[in-house]
Amino acid sequence: MSMTLDLPSTEKHVVCTICDIGCQLRAEVEHGQVTKILPHEMPMLAKNICFKGTAAPQIHNHADRLVHPLKRVGERGENRWEEITYEQAMDEIAAKLQMIVAEHGPEALAVSTSNWNTAVENGMVGGS
Repeated sequence: MSMTLDLPSTEKHVVCTICDIGCQLRAEVEHGQVTKILPHEMPMLAKNICFKGTAAPQIHNHADRLVHPLKRVGERGENRWEEITYEQAMDEIAAKLQMIVAEHGPEALAVSTSNWNTAVENGMVGGS
């Protein structure tokens, strides 16, 4: 379902979310959608823009991008899905993880990461 918003064109300061560096950029927004990513006007920040950042409008506005949780209905491989709420998705995931821990112990779960994207560790593996 496509909806055209009657919003003015604007330029906003944004933080890129394509990777975990979080570069500060500028976004041109038309009708509620990001149309172009530009370098920050501060020279030191302007040097941090990369192709991933400039590709953000194509990634975020892609027609096939998932924007709601989906739950499989039917058998694996049938490619049948239904849209569910984020609350339902999180509740079901939490219940499955709790079941795994109850049946097999906490060592049955592992979080793995690598530095393939940046030298910053994934937030899930950090902690105090």
